[in-house]
This record gives sequence, C-alpha cells and structure tokens, in this order.
Amino acid sequence: MDERGWTSWDVAARMGGKDLSLDALTVDILLAVQGVPREKVVIGADMYRQLERAFGVSEGFLEALNAAWERYPDRRAAFEAPEDLFSGGFVATP
Repeated sequence: MDERGWTSWDVAARMGGKDLSLDALTVDILLAVQGVPREKVVIGADMYRQLERAFGVSEGFLEALNAAWERYPDRRAAFEAPEDLFSGGFVATP
C-alpha cells in the first residue's frame, strides 16, 4: 500500500466487494493485527481473492507471501500503523 500510495479505501475500492466501508474496515483491521499469532487471525479464501484482485497479483501470491512472513519472523521489517488508524476511530466515508 505504501509503495503505491494507497489508503485502505483505495484497496477496498479495488477489492470488488459489495460494501466499500466494510472492506476498508477489514483492511484497517488486517493492518492493525500484524504480529498477532496466526491461529488468532484467520484470513479466508474470499479475502485473499479480494486482496489479490485489489493488488493485481496472481491467485495464491498473498497466501505464499504470508506463509513466508510467518516462517521468517526475524526478517520482518518493523510495522508502523498509519497514524489515523487508531486516532478518532473508524470513519465510514472515503
């Protein structure tokens, strides 16, 4: 997202879901829970498909990327949540 200059709303708009607000909230939640143990956060196949559509990557790319991220925790870059993610709560307008 950072490299493309996208916000969670930009990703949500490209996901092709039925509810833009819900998709943007989902993206914000996924950003917020990075580092939480995998067994506590489940990303379903539908979400992977939507995110792959949004980023224009092949099917399974994000699952493979996530698997590598989990396998090599010592190689992870520090994650910094966007400042507006937790300030003032979620705003349901783009």
